[in-house]
Amino acid sequence: EKIKKKTKKDKINIIQKKIAELEEKNIRLVAEYQNFKRRSIEESLKVKSITKKEVFSEIIGSIDNLERALSIVNFNEEQDEFTKGIKMVYDGLVNKLVNLGLEEIDCTGLANPNSHHVVATDNIKDKENDQILEVLQKGYEIDGILIRPAMVKANQK
Repeated sequence: EKIKKKTKKDKINIIQKKIAELEEKNIRLVAEYQNFKRRSIEESLKVKSITKKEVFSEIIGSIDNLERALSIVNFNEEQDEFTKGIKMVYDGLVNKLVNLGLEEIDCTGLANPNSHHVVATDNIKDKENDQILEVLQKGYEIDGILIRPAMVKANQK
């Protein structure tokens, strides 16, 4: 009888060890799946941001051209319909891009080498060193990714 009881205890111990091993394996698989899911989402968002960056970098040249065209038109009551149409296209395009996440680089304050490209300087006594004096070309970013730095004129002492 002792042999049978010992065998039953051994069988129970073996089964309990197997259950513990399977539970541990299950926990590892769940953790691996969660990590895979998280990495997949991160990768998907990164690809989406890069794709947006590529598309937006092509489109912002057209925005620049529309801004230049509109800057030479004197906006008043007597605008012709063509000029009004160009303004509507420009406003619509900019609004869509902003809704998709396009952000204009802030050009107030000091020039930041990560988002501003200083292409001209001036020496004004009552302004801080590196103070942005003028924006020569707007800069843009999407989802924290720089598309194009802003070209600025900054104060240099």
